[in-house]
Amino acid sequence: MVIRIGAFRHYEDRIDEIQAQAAFWVARENSGRIREAERIELREWLARSPAHELEYTLADSLYADETLTAALKTAPRLAAQRRALPVKAALEWVQQGLAAIAWPKLVAASLCLALCLASASVLFQPTPDAPAEDSRLARGMVLETRPGERLLVQLPDGSRVELGGDTSAEARFTPTERHFALRRGDAHFDVAHDTSRPFLIQTKRAGVRVVGTRFLISQLDEDTRVDVYDGTVEIRPDSDETSKLLLKRGSRVMIGRDVTITHFDATDENDWRNGWVDEAQISLGDLAKLVERRSGERIVIDNDLTQLKLSGRFRINRPDDLLEKLGHAYGFKKIYKDNTYYLVDGN
Repeated sequence: MVIRIGAFRHYEDRIDEIQAQAAFWVARENSGRIREAERIELREWLARSPAHELEYTLADSLYADETLTAALKTAPRLAAQRRALPVKAALEWVQQGLAAIAWPKLVAASLCLALCLASASVLFQPTPDAPAEDSRLARGMVLETRPGERLLVQLPDGSRVELGGDTSAEARFTPTERHFALRRGDAHFDVAHDTSRPFLIQTKRAGVRVVGTRFLISQLDEDTRVDVYDGTVEIRPDSDETSKLLLKRGSRVMIGRDVTITHFDATDENDWRNGWVDEAQISLGDLAKLVERRSGERIVIDNDLTQLKLSGRFRINRPDDLLEKLGHAYGFKKIYKDNTYYLVDGN
């Protein structure tokens, strides 16, 4: 399943994203195959915002609605067929049963079904004759986002990947290994446990090997950063293939010309997925790139300001407020013109 989320700059604009995520969680729970790690992540997601809990409750009540249940009576017939119907055909079939539902409920139900039917693991189980995995993964499936976009991907093995803005990656599965190449950008991984088939990730600076865990990787220019939220991650820096780093929950490694290991609070998941970054001695130029990825806004900086070092917790999904406050603190001016932010010396 792939859910593409467009750019947003304000909290009110996140409603589509929240509804899509709520529908995903409801469908995942009702699939009967949700893992304990996913249940923990769901509880954490619900606790982050009252809006999350509200939209989840609405989606859950819709899923359990008797009229919707009646409309889904065709689902067993679809699952029993030798070959699964295309998503569009399946959706049209089920919508025939929705005709008797009141119009507002019909609209909401159609939206929920569209999201649920997009996942082969939710309403329709694969038949024995169907291929076990998407053939695109055997050849290599390219995943890309534009600045300001996010991409949620449910892989056939149960792993989930969320890509940040301006990110380029490729997933390729074989019978013995699961490969993922992160060429640019940010990705959060929730890897399904499978000791017989490790999950291997390659970045510009390192190779990452896991069996089943949850972690975040950021590729910014030539540096690779890994944050481990759960489990253990094995990292082999490309600069020294003989060395091996084992990172546990709460560990963060930055791999560039040097390798630096620090620690963070793994219980606080207000990272770039929620519009926040926690940085120490990041340059204004690199912070601007993070803002561009997350918000989709364009930022041009005077050469004298690009290497200005900043430390702190920054809200990168609100560029106007962030750049205004940084300008006051560090003495530069923010000018917005022709859909571009210009940062110039304040003197």
